[in-house]
Amino acid sequence: PWHESELLAAEKELLGIYLSGHPLGEFSRVFDRYGISTLKSILSLPDGAAILTGGVISDVRIKTTRLGEEMADIRIECMDGDIAAIVFPKAYRLFPGALKKDALVFIRGEVMRAEEAGAPRIKADEIHPLAEAYARLTERISIHVPATRAGDAELAKVRELIMRHPGPVPVAVCLEYPDGTKVFLDAAKNYSVCPDENLIREIERIVGETGVYVAARAPA
Repeated sequence: PWHESELLAAEKELLGIYLSGHPLGEFSRVFDRYGISTLKSILSLPDGAAILTGGVISDVRIKTTRLGEEMADIRIECMDGDIAAIVFPKAYRLFPGALKKDALVFIRGEVMRAEEAGAPRIKADEIHPLAEAYARLTERISIHVPATRAGDAELAKVRELIMRHPGPVPVAVCLEYPDGTKVFLDAAKNYSVCPDENLIREIERIVGETGVYVAARAPA
């Protein structure tokens, strides 16, 4: 049997559309958590506006400038349509491995509008695999636990879980008291994690679906 991603790629190649799903479907929570822009929201932004968006690279065309530097014109297929993006030489040198057809990526950059009525494009400054979104876009993970049930057993399960996912993202525990008071406790550095969707879901199984908050990192 084909892997889902292979099946979707074959559908797009043969039929021009996805029938059994969409490659971005598994990343829907990533888009929601980090406010990754859809095409609809990009179309309403002015020239020069900073954006974070993501999608499938549907086309890559490598060009050479007059100075002999390589750059690329690409098309990004979002959940609600597609848009052109330009990767100038500096960004091309930094992220050449990400520029592959059918790659799932997220992009930091800005809106480019040559004409007021024309379709906008994206000036891509950073291009990363969507699978790395949690690790690259997360500033901190906060685990919220009612103080009345913050028992040693529950916290021990969380501690054991995060120890299996070491990484650079700090973790904080928030104790929530009945009167509304919240006390944040920063975990030691050795409890920092490399987050992904599976880790978030596993923590949610322990503390509840509303008990995990992912703070997004501000653009550099």
